[in-house]
Amino acid sequence: MEALEIEKSHSLECANDLLNLPRENLAPQQGSKLAPSRHSLSYSIDEARPKTRDEFSEFQNAIVEKIRSFKESSMYELFLEGCIRSLSAGLELNQLRKVTSEMQTLLNQRIAASKAPVQSSTATLNKKGQKPRKFV
Repeated sequence: MEALEIEKSHSLECANDLLNLPRENLAPQQGSKLAPSRHSLSYSIDEARPKTRDEFSEFQNAIVEKIRSFKESSMYELFLEGCIRSLSAGLELNQLRKVTSEMQTLLNQRIAASKAPVQSSTATLNKKGQKPRKFV
């Protein structure tokens, strides 16, 4: 169990290094204590300590938005593959199945979406692949 926590901690550190989020925009909260502003991307992932579902959702959105800013890079796909593999390595079998199922669902949706325009354009053709004639 301790090895799993170390792996998760290491994965988070690696993700933070890759994302290189700025640290200088920390907002003061309750006196001299500094805390990240959760309503902007400028907070440091190192400072985030999500505990609730909403906090994790906010944390996820910040990470996703930052990563998507690199979408145009030629290395983006390779980066995503590495992140997904590293983050999934420490998962239990059932958790890994859930992640795999979500990825497969996304793939199936993309395949269906790419086929949909092709099917609608061929729907006007008859069995011989010709457009039907209009009778006057």
